[in-house]
Amino acid sequence: MWKPALGMILLLVVVAYGHAADPAGERVPRQDALVKACATAYTAFEEELPQRAGGARAFDIFMSNIENYRMSIYSEDRGFVVEFSPKPFQGELVRGGVTRYTIDMTGSEILHVARYR
Repeated sequence: MWKPALGMILLLVVVAYGHAADPAGERVPRQDALVKACATAYTAFEEELPQRAGGARAFDIFMSNIENYRMSIYSEDRGFVVEFSPKPFQGELVRGGVTRYTIDMTGSEILHVARYR
């Protein structure tokens, strides 16, 4: 289940080295916060997906499977942004279906969720 995202996470850990401050003022290695942010968003998104299976249509089933999403991450001033976007369905690009999580600098708290239809 984690295999598709794990390769990307490991690549990002190598690229994103630095530190972030947690709420208690402790310095958290940035790569640890990055991995934690990915895990926080992945868990939340995976829990949300069963709601996307609105029926027995092939598209609904496709959209409710986390293996059918690309995961990307980048950092911004207030934390990390983790985005899940659908892969092509039956060779066609999917319009919408993107979910974007903004995670705090420690990687543990979801600050905002945006869903694009």
